[in-house]
Amino acid sequence: MSTVSIFHCSDLHFGHPAVPEQYEAMESLIHDYGYDVVAISGDVTQRARSGEFQRARAFIKHAERTSKVLCIPGNHDVAWWKAPFAIAKQEKMLENYRRFIDEDIEPVLELPGAKFVGLNTSHGVTMDTLT
Repeated sequence: MSTVSIFHCSDLHFGHPAVPEQYEAMESLIHDYGYDVVAISGDVTQRARSGEFQRARAFIKHAERTSKVLCIPGNHDVAWWKAPFAIAKQEKMLENYRRFIDEDIEPVLELPGAKFVGLNTSHGVTMDTLT
């Protein structure tokens, strides 16, 4: 039986008030240990801005040097204001995520002995989410 090493992180929130030393420490760990998988479960940005996605993409590219990467969007990665209450084109809400991170918002990663399935539960503000 083979083992799979995983580095899991979430809520990276690239953007203000980011702490670069924290990201650099994670990048060093990923590089030094060479995990099989880096799993990022949402909120790679603070406010779904292009610059934040660009920094998140750099983080992912760094991780891809030594590991397979699986990333899914979080609620902070959704530009809900582009389609409030699901009015207008909903695909606009995740266009920066798809542009900078991945077209696939529900990726699947299979390795010998392990399968990782990303489920997108970040849909922005819709009538169903209001309480």
